[in-house]
Amino acid sequence: MFDGPQEKVDLDKEALEFFFNSVDEHFVILNKDGAVCRANGAFRRFVAPAAGADSVKLSAYLSEESRDRFQKQLASLEPFETITELKLTMRIGWSIRLVQASISRSASDRYYYSAVDITNEARLEQRRKETDDALIQMELLVGIGRWTISKSKPAFWSPGMFRMFGMEENSKPLKFDEYAQMMSPADLKKLSNAFSKSQFHSITQTVTCTIDCPDGQTRVIEFAGSPCYTEDGSIDGISGVALNKTSNIKALQSSMKTESSAKAFLDHASVGVAIIDLDGKISLVNQSLVDMIGKSDVHLLGGKITQLWAQTPEKLQQSVDAAITGETTEFKHVTIERSAETQWIDWICAPWMEQDGSVCGAICIIKDVTEIVIQKRQTEASLARMEYGLALSSMMVWEIDLLQKTVKIEGDWTPFFKSKPSLSQLTNSLFRLAHPDDQPRVSKAWKHHLSAGAPVHLSYRKENAVGREIWVSVASRQDADETGKPVRMIGSMRDITVSQKTDYMTEDLEERLQQKYRRKASLIGDVGRSVSEQIASMLELSHALQRTSLSREQVNMLKLMDTSAEGVSDAIHNIDKYMSIYSHKFENKSSEFNIKELVESCIANSKCGAVSTTIEAVYCDESDDIYKGNPAKIEESLSLFILELQKTVRNDDHVVVEVEVDNSGEGLCILTFDVKHAYPKIPYSDSVLIQLDNPEEEGLSMAIIHDFTEKLKGTVFYEKAGESVSRILTEFPIMKDFERGSSGGSVPKISSQSELSILVAEDNPLNRRVLELLAVQLQLDVTFVENGEEAIDAVKNQAFDVVIMDTQMPILSGISAIRTIRGWERETSREPLQIIAAIPHMSFAKVREAMSVGANDCIAKPISQEDLITQLNDLTGGGWEVSTKKITATG
Repeated sequence: MFDGPQEKVDLDKEALEFFFNSVDEHFVILNKDGAVCRANGAFRRFVAPAAGADSVKLSAYLSEESRDRFQKQLASLEPFETITELKLTMRIGWSIRLVQASISRSASDRYYYSAVDITNEARLEQRRKETDDALIQMELLVGIGRWTISKSKPAFWSPGMFRMFGMEENSKPLKFDEYAQMMSPADLKKLSNAFSKSQFHSITQTVTCTIDCPDGQTRVIEFAGSPCYTEDGSIDGISGVALNKTSNIKALQSSMKTESSAKAFLDHASVGVAIIDLDGKISLVNQSLVDMIGKSDVHLLGGKITQLWAQTPEKLQQSVDAAITGETTEFKHVTIERSAETQWIDWICAPWMEQDGSVCGAICIIKDVTEIVIQKRQTEASLARMEYGLALSSMMVWEIDLLQKTVKIEGDWTPFFKSKPSLSQLTNSLFRLAHPDDQPRVSKAWKHHLSAGAPVHLSYRKENAVGREIWVSVASRQDADETGKPVRMIGSMRDITVSQKTDYMTEDLEERLQQKYRRKASLIGDVGRSVSEQIASMLELSHALQRTSLSREQVNMLKLMDTSAEGVSDAIHNIDKYMSIYSHKFENKSSEFNIKELVESCIANSKCGAVSTTIEAVYCDESDDIYKGNPAKIEESLSLFILELQKTVRNDDHVVVEVEVDNSGEGLCILTFDVKHAYPKIPYSDSVLIQLDNPEEEGLSMAIIHDFTEKLKGTVFYEKAGESVSRILTEFPIMKDFERGSSGGSVPKISSQSELSILVAEDNPLNRRVLELLAVQLQLDVTFVENGEEAIDAVKNQAFDVVIMDTQMPILSGISAIRTIRGWERETSREPLQIIAAIPHMSFAKVREAMSVGANDCIAKPISQEDLITQLNDLTGGGWEVSTKKITATG
């Protein structure tokens, strides 16, 4: 608590003292002689290099001129009078500082001095003035002018601008409507567009215009401008410079009229041409160079070669200097960095000779080779990726020109040969390297390949470069000319030792497991039959005893024993059924069947005598039709589902079997059985279906259902109510014969092979190579891309009849690309493309996924010639035929 006003006064003093010493402004109390009585911290820090501040006259820190002024001002001050904005120069040690001060006189003849240090501001102002003076001098020397168009301030012109337009310097800058009266509509539009682009895109723009100036002269003036900004960073307008190019242009245009031969050469040259005079300035250019550079001839003429591009390589200027001295220079694929893109040029610069043989300048020939360089780099990158992919996959590929007798090898040949294989080794002698046991088979196939031209694909053993035995896979095919004469052979060799050994080990392991399960099943079956026979005998004995004169308690005991024996018998039967899943008894054979008939037969055979259960079947669309699958095993599975649910129903309850077929229209279908109670405890809209990670934990019946379904390549889901299963839903893959294209609308027919344009999205370089060879044989117009993003861009920018989309690619998968393309087609109301999904080994899950996102059809990878022709025949109505040679990619 504060005690009276005294403590409040002390608090005010403390606050005043704190404020006095915490501000950056200087505060000093002077006596009537001008000596320092008291000073705040800012002033003491300011004069610290010159020692203490107490009892020192303030004038001691001032320069001689400022000291006299300061003392006169003190002497003239009346009580309560204040002087402001007094600029004083102070010497603090070796430093000269400028301050802006205010002085007040009190009634007690004391002076109050406050000041701020404005040294930096004064220096900046001085430099600004010096810069302005230098710019004015430069305008006079170079002939340029500076200008600014601002939203918040009046327009600004430097003196050079007024001189350039032939106007008095005290005139006002021209307004835009005044410009419009001085230049052509085309130049006015060009100037307006350049200023707008500079302001809205924050980039520097240059434009050259012909202007009828107020002094009656016509001048060619080049404007260059960029955005200017306010203190908060927003664009306030445009500022820049202007250059008078009139004299140069007139002289050069006159030269062009007299040099008729040079002008004719320039007009007819297909490459860019520039003629340079002895001063290094451009005197002539042709239209091809104007188009290549993107600047007008007015802008180019009279400038240096370095003005062709914003970042002209220094060696081009050096080549011009060398040409003027009589030397010719040439550069290939010179890189030009431009604001939007990179450009590549071929450059030749040679002396320009007079008739007497003297050098009068230089001629530069410039060819734009950007597209060539980009294609070359893409090819090199593709080859590098192919080499890397071949190295990773331990593969070599060769291409033999049978006419020129030359061979080209790509990939890594070192795992297969001690030295780089020759033409003879890759043709006549290749089979001789095979293992003796494999040599007869390989020799026969290889000789048939060389003589008949039939493609060959072999796997055999051979010694590698270090003498170790390996397994290799060799594929080769021949191309023939119009007369049928072989002209080229393409082949590959791949190390498959690991996969071969893995296959052998897997087959051996599977066989041993099958033998183990068969032995176990046989043992359990024998034990089960023995126990079942004993149980059957016990039941017969029990039934016989029940027909004798036994007491009621004895009969009930026998019935209880019968129930237990029947339960044991059922359990043994289930165990035998479970073991049969993994024994030779389980055969997944496919045949035709009617789903409705199968379900009705299953329901008729599933009536349980212990419980009075009603089983109702509900069929959705396409259920009553003919399909292909394993009807016996599917019926057995459905019986298991119904039997399991019957265990949990009451006498007044019944079971519903909903049957649905999801037909993609492409032959692959999903058969769904939803077996459930008619009156579930949980509404099915709120129920959750789950898959069991460990079905054995749910009992033998659930394990049988789960494994049975898996054997049929199906999926099973469960729903539980308490401890009992209340619902079983399963999906089985089945097949249906179909008419291709009937469900997806009409497929556009292509009238001829040459009209078919195909986009292939494939990241594997070997597969692209094989498809490229197929395209040549089938006369297809094929475009290749390497990932999903490139495929989307290609579809949006080019018209195709068919897209073959690999589903597994880097950056963006084929599935995502198909989904994006279909969405874009819907948004833009475009006719849907025919998209064929290329799926490794036709995985059922991948086929279903591809069809769900919008694929029209699927083709198996590796893509074979027969499958591709089948797809093309579906699109064109037939007529696709090639030779019997078969080409297959590697997956």
